[in-house]
Amino acid sequence: MRAPAGPSATDWPAAHLLRGGMPILGIEPAVIAWNTNLVKTRITGYKDLLAPELKGKVGMLDMTATAMVAIYDWVEKNQGANFFPQLASQQTKLYGTVTAGAQSLASGELAVAGHLNIGIVVPLIRQGAPIGVVVPNPSIGVRFTGGTLGWARRPNAGQVFMDYVMSRRGQTVWHGEGESGSPLANIPGSLDARTMNPYDPTPYTPEVVNAARTRWNALFKK
Repeated sequence: MRAPAGPSATDWPAAHLLRGGMPILGIEPAVIAWNTNLVKTRITGYKDLLAPELKGKVGMLDMTATAMVAIYDWVEKNQGANFFPQLASQQTKLYGTVTAGAQSLASGELAVAGHLNIGIVVPLIRQGAPIGVVVPNPSIGVRFTGGTLGWARRPNAGQVFMDYVMSRRGQTVWHGEGESGSPLANIPGSLDARTMNPYDPTPYTPEVVNAARTRWNALFKK
């Protein structure tokens, strides 16, 4: 991969550059969402999932993908070691995909979904689904990176494209709908990337993943 070399790369925030100068182009956060017909008090963060009135009404994405091991590990470190045992005592339901979780939320099968992708939720809201959504502060999310392939037949065209994506205009087109965060400040409509922590999969070896899933299953699949 070749690092960007256009004018837009010059002022790219150093905190959003990976090894070799590869840029993080944006972050999509994990969000909490709720059915506004069923939950009248706005959800503000993970602790709200433990409210007694939500017992049996909360859903969480199952720990199937390695990414979820990393994300839930981050949640536990931020919310405390007792968070997931307490959440399990809420008779929390598990859904297999974020799409299934969002559909269950929109239909009223779930009152709250504790983990969804904002890119799944926003289109449903635009279609009129009774869904509220919050990006926890802080939050964790997936980062998007980019570069030009070293063996590209038209590397200059790739560099021009990367320069556009990294420009304020390109970042506004990408992040301006409020579904992701730009590393650049003051992008109209962008979420605040400063509150988002991109998850790092590297510490999660197969042994770590298996141990986490064993613990998860013991809590939520009794």
